Amino acid sequence: MAKRIFTILLILLSLGLSKVYAGWYECYNFKGTIGNYPITFSVQVRKGYFGEKEKKNFNIVGVYKYDKFNNPINLEGKIDFATKKALLYEISDNKHTATFEFDFSKNECRGVWRNLSIKKTLPLQLNYVSQLID
Repeated sequence: MAKRIFTILLILLSLGLSKVYAGWYECYNFKGTIGNYPITFSVQVRKGYFGEKEKKNFNIVGVYKYDKFNNPINLEGKIDFATKKALLYEISDNKHTATFEFDFSKNECRGVWRNLSIKKTLPLQLNYVSQLID
């Protein structure tokens, strides 16, 4: 009897210690620059879209901030998982005001940031900081 209880407890304990993932999201955090401006950049990647019919091709959302101002700016867009090409739109007052185009990597991302109203383009560099995968 004691052996059976010990075995059951061992099984329950091992189940509790194993890693379990729901697979709902992957979040990546980066530090980097737009031109010479230091930024913090965080995105959530999903294989499917986030539920809004008009954005059914979008599979990445996030936020970034200029470190000097600490004012979060929303992002939404898409990533092609085969080519690792990402296109994100900066959102201000429910309008796309700038784009981020870059090669997505879990180590380093390089590309460009483009202001849509004045057509200004700056180099983008993002360095991996951390991730959260569930």
